[in-house]
Amino acid sequence: MGYSTYVDQNSQVGTSQVGTSRVGCEVDVKEEPVHATPTGRGASGAGASGAGTSGAGTSGAGTSGAGTSGAGTSGAGASESGAGASGAGTSGAGTSGAGTSGAGTSGAGTSGAGASGAPQTVATGISATGISATRAGAGAPAPADLVLRGGVVHTLDTAETTGEAVAIRGGRILRVGTTAEVEATIGHGTRVIDLDGRAVLPGINDSHLHATWLGAMWPRTVFGGDDAGGGAVGGDAPSAGYAGDTSAESALGSDPHDTSDSAPLLRTHEERRAAILRAGRLIASLGITSYTEPGLGPGEDGGATGCFGQDVTDAYVELDAEGALTARVTVLALFGVLDGPSSLSAVLEGLGALRRATVRPERLQVAGVKVFADGIPPMLQAWTRHRYPDGSQGGLLVEGGSTDERAGNLRAMILEANRLGLQIGVHATGDRTIEAVVDAVAEARDQVPTELRHYVIHGDLVTPAVLARMAGLGMGLNVQSGIAVRTAPWLAGVLGDDVAASAWPIAAAQAAGVPVSLSSDAPILPPDWRQGIADADAWMGAPAPGDERARMRALLHAYTTVPARQDGAESWKGSLEPSKVADLLVLGADPLRLAPAELPAVPVDLTVVDGAIVYDRAGA
Repeated sequence: MGYSTYVDQNSQVGTSQVGTSRVGCEVDVKEEPVHATPTGRGASGAGASGAGTSGAGTSGAGTSGAGTSGAGTSGAGASESGAGASGAGTSGAGTSGAGTSGAGTSGAGTSGAGASGAPQTVATGISATGISATRAGAGAPAPADLVLRGGVVHTLDTAETTGEAVAIRGGRILRVGTTAEVEATIGHGTRVIDLDGRAVLPGINDSHLHATWLGAMWPRTVFGGDDAGGGAVGGDAPSAGYAGDTSAESALGSDPHDTSDSAPLLRTHEERRAAILRAGRLIASLGITSYTEPGLGPGEDGGATGCFGQDVTDAYVELDAEGALTARVTVLALFGVLDGPSSLSAVLEGLGALRRATVRPERLQVAGVKVFADGIPPMLQAWTRHRYPDGSQGGLLVEGGSTDERAGNLRAMILEANRLGLQIGVHATGDRTIEAVVDAVAEARDQVPTELRHYVIHGDLVTPAVLARMAGLGMGLNVQSGIAVRTAPWLAGVLGDDVAASAWPIAAAQAAGVPVSLSSDAPILPPDWRQGIADADAWMGAPAPGDERARMRALLHAYTTVPARQDGAESWKGSLEPSKVADLLVLGADPLRLAPAELPAVPVDLTVVDGAIVYDRAGA
């Protein structure tokens, strides 16, 4: 836990070493008033008297009635302030008698001794994001619950605002700004974490993640054996009943989503609850604060794995009501077979009967429906204008007696979902399939104008002309860059190198104005967004000289603000702006100073959801 600086009501200050932390110094301020003394030195950012800190180790840690002179902390990767506080000054302009005193500082980010007889507070500042600064003293608004300071905060707002620190109160972002500005929010009970140069990012939104299946399989994935690496927790043995070789070699020539030959992974309701919670622990260790379960419902009640039926949705509803979910979850209902056929009658019946109510919609929402429109090109299943080696062109998975009837049934599903106000995510990989989906969405929006954020999942063979139409319709594209990198040779093997080179056009889609979300499709691959960014960058090719930082920002947005839009939640999550939810992660280094290929080696040190720490690498 590093060094904890504490203040008692007699202004006696002690520094106690309680272990080594990789997340920096934490400052806990007791609720008692602090009284100033002539020789007291303010604790940096802690709102405490007599605890001046420096980055040069611990000295003078003894206590006296006048406070500790020059006490500093270091060694856990972060210091309380750059050079310690000198005198009784505050960071910024102090206010005598109103909760702070003193007017000068020595070093960076310090707060001075409190005025005699009044609770200790810290200095004011003007927030870089526009929240008016107030002193955390008497008569002022409540202080922050959590402050992270001394690093770089990438808000990923529309202005690409950055800061040095962030304050959180009541589960919401209170302020982003300089360390001195944010220290103005520190008061009694504020927990302070020094970043020591590390980066704060909005929490990651893995917008296509089969969490229940992941929780059942981990540490195994479909494209690889044991993937319990990269600092992720939860790498114990997979659930009993797992069968099959999950190596890439065995996946070659077979549909990676096909679970028909699997032994049941999850047989009981309790096993499904446990798998969800297990996945939650894993993704928290990766900085993931939101995800989409893309396909749960009665269409899979008899499914081979036990990971996708209606009972899984029921388990989520229970866990949400219990407050047990540590990430925000969006569910798409499934009324057909996973990676298999669906009938128009079953989908229409399911849409009409869909239960969407949850206890906490901001933590669990049933947004709409998923339809599997076609399969994948390596299996010769994607419906395309190209020719496979056997001369075929694939087809739709939607049931029907002819190609036209199947296309008509897919259209009817999309029209009805839109009419009912439900989002639809369509698994579509072939160019003809994607065209049919976009045609149907355009017709649906003509009939009932809505802003439901319909989107194409995978989109392997989407064409430039269709991307332009998608942008005009506000449709999103959800791409798994890791799948692109790993299966491009398979695609080339059935449709040729030129088709493979133009597939998964992430850069072209972004340039066309299509909202592109990146995701993992875990457990097809591990749910590691850092690797996803590295894979996306590799697939897109080198950016133009000087555009490297813009590329990294765009890829970070594809894991944060863009999927927040997909969730219909961009007004309250996805970026670190005042009043938005405090979902964030602490990364071991600033990603904008790294090449994407370097990112997978950088640790996630802390994950926060609704202002609460749900993962701390120091205690893992």
